[in-house]
Amino acid sequence: MIQFQKTLLYYKLLLFAIVISFFSFTSCKTKPITKSKIVGKYSCKISDHHNISLMLEESGRFIYDYNESLNFMKSEGEWFLKDNTLILNSWNIGKEDYIIVEENNSKPKRCIEIKYYDNLSFQYCTVILNNSEKMYADGNGLIFLDVNQKVESIKIELFDDITVYEYKPNNPDTKVFTITFMRDGFNTVYFNNEKGKFVHNMLKILNREFIKQ
Repeated sequence: MIQFQKTLLYYKLLLFAIVISFFSFTSCKTKPITKSKIVGKYSCKISDHHNISLMLEESGRFIYDYNESLNFMKSEGEWFLKDNTLILNSWNIGKEDYIIVEENNSKPKRCIEIKYYDNLSFQYCTVILNNSEKMYADGNGLIFLDVNQKVESIKIELFDDITVYEYKPNNPDTKVFTITFMRDGFNTVYFNNEKGKFVHNMLKILNREFIKQ
């Protein structure tokens, strides 16, 4: 009889725990985010000279502004919500930008040369060699390489890793890689289904955390 009572008590406690867990689960399910709740301006201050803002307008238009010292980037387009996820799609401005890469022997030292279409040097962008080694162009748009270093791939990141260009060399032992940016305007950036998540008044997108103002 005592054993039966213990068994009955065990199953009652087990049933109670299941019921509590069920109600806890249903009450914690993510609530749908409404469009009106997230409309507004979001900002991310990285330093005194490095600020990013994102405006979500009621009309469904977004305005993205990136400001870092002398680098200014902007994007405009449409935003919408899908499964509580923010999605940004830029208008076509900046979509067709591209690079031209020449493999040559134009410099006395082995290097990567980065410049604008008007032959001005492109300063301080980030270059990733062979998907592993991160390097930075100097004030003359140059990155010097080791004599025996093989270059299997080149990735160029601009403006907080937002815009990325990739190139696979024809000859990994080329002495000089001359990279020319062919862009209509260097103040635009293009987003294609860029996704972000909301956590309370914070928006996590583009590897950054934006606070709603």
